[in-house]
Parts: sequence; C-alpha cells; structure tokens
Amino acid sequence: MSALQESSERLDAALGRLEAALAERAAETEELRGAIAAARSENERLQALAGEAAERLDRTIAELERIMKEA
Repeated sequence: MSALQESSERLDAALGRLEAALAERAAETEELRGAIAAARSENERLQALAGEAAERLDRTIAELERIMKEA
C-alpha cells in the first residue's frame, strides 16, 4: 500500500469520526433546545402564578387594613 493510499484511508477514517461527532453534537444541541423551551414555559407559568398570588395577598392586606381601621 502506498503512502498516499494510507494517508487517504486515515483521512477518510478521521472524516468519518468527525461526521459522527458532529451528528452526536447536533442531537445533543436539539435536546438542549427542547429542555430550554420547556424551562422557559415553566418559568412563564410560575411567573403567572406568582403574580396571581401577589395580587391576592395585596387584596387580603388591603382588606385587613380596612378591618383594622374600623375596629
């Protein structure tokens, strides 16, 4: 086998490994994108819940203050 042929085979093998690594990385990236989207959605849901809780607390505090002024 000539040196050129050996070099070509090594290059082909290296390119194959590189392509496999890139495909794996792409799959990992897509998985991370999904996880980020899910986390953002959960964050929005929790922010909405926190806002609702804050509004209810404000109303309760205002009502308690009103009752205390009347007493």
